[in-house]
Amino acid sequence: MLEKRLDVDLNKPMKISQDSVIYAVVGGKIRPAGCLLKNSVLLMQPAKNNFYRFHFGNSVGYITQQQAFEAKKISFRLIL
Repeated sequence: MLEKRLDVDLNKPMKISQDSVIYAVVGGKIRPAGCLLKNSVLLMQPAKNNFYRFHFGNSVGYITQQQAFEAKKISFRLIL
């Protein structure tokens, strides 16, 4: 099973390398629960079984570690 609790101190900005399926624990099983688009940046931390975990709604989402890498430079666009 993947860990349920996030340790905020371990979060790192991670960039998604390709469109990726988000997995979450739903009904006690790990199931596809959404998707992340390529180049999205989220705060993540390593989880068990080669996954990264992150906040997803009121829960925790997971993607495989092969689908993300550490973001070296983060830029934000202001949309008015």
